[in-house]
Amino acid sequence: MEGYISVPVSLSFSPDGSTLAVCIVDILLWNVASSQEKATLRGQSMNLHFLTFSPDGRTLASGGYDGVLRLWDVASGQQTTTFRGHEDWVTSVKFFPDGSILASGGEDHTVRLWDVVSGQEKATLRGHTGDVFSVSFSPDGRILASGSQDSTIVLWNLAPRITPETANADFDGNGAIDFADFLQFAANFGLNQGDAGYDAEYDLDGDGAIGFGDFLIFAKAFGR
Repeated sequence: MEGYISVPVSLSFSPDGSTLAVCIVDILLWNVASSQEKATLRGQSMNLHFLTFSPDGRTLASGGYDGVLRLWDVASGQQTTTFRGHEDWVTSVKFFPDGSILASGGEDHTVRLWDVVSGQEKATLRGHTGDVFSVSFSPDGRILASGSQDSTIVLWNLAPRITPETANADFDGNGAIDFADFLQFAANFGLNQGDAGYDAEYDLDGDGAIGFGDFLIFAKAFGR
């Protein structure tokens, strides 16, 4: 993988390690085993930067100097979605563990959360006083860490801001979220962390209390 005219500014492996995405002017996809180029994803020249693959490897996200985030279908090489809201360069991007949300940091000192399906902004997190150079989700998706030029790392509790799509409300494990699961949930409703009988399995939003927020998550999943 040699002979680039411009500097490779960002690299990202696909989750299975078979593909390496390289951002130069456009985005190049390389077959790792053969060292052969697979595809070129062409965007607005010199505006693309900061790459990350979705957890399933089907989508690539890029941030840009123009303040725009883009989603790319890896199989077709086509751009599918754009996210606009940052007031300056996008300097970091990361997918939520289940791929449903994209986090981005920018030179406008903000961290933003985006709904991958709708392309809509879900939240703007303000607290840094410098450029946000890195963002990362905890494995369970409940905490987002952001690092900034202001020499701070901020941990954001996402429970009040997003509904975790990874919450498992199939409590009896029968493959369906139904009335039997509701009865189990109802029996634990109102318990707080530290109470006798509290079970974190029913605390779907992870806030330490089995309450109305958890009910909303359960209701959204009911019938699946």
